[in-house]
Amino acid sequence: MMPESPYWLLSKGKTTEASLSLAWLRGYPRREAKTLLELEHKDQMMRTIEDMNTNRSFRDLFETPGNRKGLLIVEVLALVQRMSGISALMAYTSTTLPQRNIGILTVNDCVLVMGGIWVLSVFIATFLVDKLGRKPLLLTSSIGCALAMFIAGLWFYLDAKTGYDVSDWYWTPFACFVIYGIFFCIGLGPIASTVQGEYFPINIKGLASGVTSLVLAGTSFVMNKIYHGIHESYGMYLNYWIFSGASLVGAVFVFFVVIETKGKSFQEIQDKLNRNAKSKYIQAPVDEVESAPI
Repeated sequence: MMPESPYWLLSKGKTTEASLSLAWLRGYPRREAKTLLELEHKDQMMRTIEDMNTNRSFRDLFETPGNRKGLLIVEVLALVQRMSGISALMAYTSTTLPQRNIGILTVNDCVLVMGGIWVLSVFIATFLVDKLGRKPLLLTSSIGCALAMFIAGLWFYLDAKTGYDVSDWYWTPFACFVIYGIFFCIGLGPIASTVQGEYFPINIKGLASGVTSLVLAGTSFVMNKIYHGIHESYGMYLNYWIFSGASLVGAVFVFFVVIETKGKSFQEIQDKLNRNAKSKYIQAPVDEVESAPI
């Protein structure tokens, strides 16, 4: 069963439980020395907790460089998530796919199969996220989504704008949508939400979630609204090339801007966001313990 947060337990004076929780969350059952050393610095951590539990206003989202950078990363990931095409695919797949059976599967069957594969992909992501890290999965996901959407757009372009006969490849959009969904579900889908919970202190996490919800809803509305307009004015292919371009931009953003949070404490994440060379709290002593034999 998932333990309570070490920060919450420390704020309640439950040092022993906090030690056990930290060991469980970090996955270091044999590193009692490291855990205890971190807890020896609980005075600094408690000051951080007191600040985290203080009620904040909306402007506190922009108060520190770390908060501003965290907000930038989270909101750009939210934009890329929706602009990669997930909203349009969920809304319009049954009318976008070529209206013919794929083997024994009707168009509606294809939609159900696609959804089932996407759900399974989410479970795969839960096993990969703490093994490979957030950033590699986000990067892989963005590139995979970009390639899948580009190929789908190419099929629609060849079908509508050239004399090339793609009737023998009628299954291509369905295959691309399935592949897109798999890549989306291992990165852009779940991890874009995961990092939000890791970048912000408790006292502004709710405010950040509210901003992200507005960005997600607004982007979904816009992408769904323009989908048919682009189809009628330019062709279906352009929608998917826009999705591909957005995913590719997301990959570049992830590579250069997003920070890795795997296995890092809140203080370490904040130090990275604030571009500090040295942790203000426990980084230096912990490194000494990590280099010592256990």
